[in-house]
Amino acid sequence: MRILSYLNVSNIDDIESDSGYIFNYTLAREFVKRGHSFHIILPLKLERTQTRFLNDMVSYINMGTTKYESRYHFEWMDVLHVIEKYHPDIVLLNQVELTATFRVLLHSTGHEAVKIFTYCHYPATHIDADTKDVILDYTLNDYCLGENIIYNILTSINVSDVFAIQSVFARDMLLEYAKKHNITINKMIEIIPPPYDEQIYQEPRNQFCNEILYNHRLYDSYGTAFFIDFVADNPDLSFIVTDPMSNRGEDRSKFNKSPQHNKQLLAAFSNVAVVDGGNREKYIEAIDKCRLAVAPYRTACVWSMSIIDCYCRGIPVIGPNIASFSELIPHELLFNSSSEEKALVTRLINDEKFWRDSIRKCRQLLPQISPAVIVEKIVKTVS
Repeated sequence: MRILSYLNVSNIDDIESDSGYIFNYTLAREFVKRGHSFHIILPLKLERTQTRFLNDMVSYINMGTTKYESRYHFEWMDVLHVIEKYHPDIVLLNQVELTATFRVLLHSTGHEAVKIFTYCHYPATHIDADTKDVILDYTLNDYCLGENIIYNILTSINVSDVFAIQSVFARDMLLEYAKKHNITINKMIEIIPPPYDEQIYQEPRNQFCNEILYNHRLYDSYGTAFFIDFVADNPDLSFIVTDPMSNRGEDRSKFNKSPQHNKQLLAAFSNVAVVDGGNREKYIEAIDKCRLAVAPYRTACVWSMSIIDCYCRGIPVIGPNIASFSELIPHELLFNSSSEEKALVTRLINDEKFWRDSIRKCRQLLPQISPAVIVEKIVKTVS
């Protein structure tokens, strides 16, 4: 089978911490291992940089790199040229909002036999804090663009041959929004989580340390304020924060400056060390220095590869009892308040048996999301 992947670009300035990029190179290794052919379209901006793909596996095209450009910019003739040169059986489309555009391109140029496997990395929805209703993500709603974005996503479910998303929680958000707005969904939404990165997997080790890891993006919409309050209320605890967007450019910052602001607030605490999470090696080193990690208080979190990274390195993760975390985190490591969070942290630091039992239970998820298992699911759903 010949797979042509079109990347979603969410962190071009720190590509090594970009979840879509990691998702694709992890899948690419497994597809090739199984005898399939894998080719990917990457942003032109990366052409002169070293990537995790062999040179003959990549075509570079001018793709949008800000949160709006990536959803609307499309180089029709350049993409067509890659399709005609590579002759894919499947387009693995990571930028869900471009599904209809790809369908028209394939249909109008005689490539109807090519199937579209759309992977929705982000459904552009949020949860209202008061009503708990599914609403538009306010960070994607400048000039009321959010409505157009979510309708493009919902349309893609019907337009693609296969539409997949990470979790039951993510699927249910889309279906609830569609029902609320009388939008008919004609096809099944497949649940296929991202695979873990085999290159960072190791067996659990003794963690004779007390540091607590926070390895998530520092947007306000990720619930960073909740974490900042927890840090402020617990000066006796030590934290390591990895900033995955340490090189974030001004063209992206102009839409949302909250990561820089929150990073400054965290760096001002004497019990917080902020490190470069954009560098993959330094990021892994930071995980290995910690006893446990904390999930973000993000009410619409559909999945977290950062949590899975911690499992791969052998440390447990605690998280709020919201969103998709019940699908990711053992129930005994979920908390409903700051006091419960503090109690879990204290126990994981001081109770060795509880710590070992917790990481064992956390890692029970990994065999279900190995690259081999996820590639098999993709092949099966397409077939």
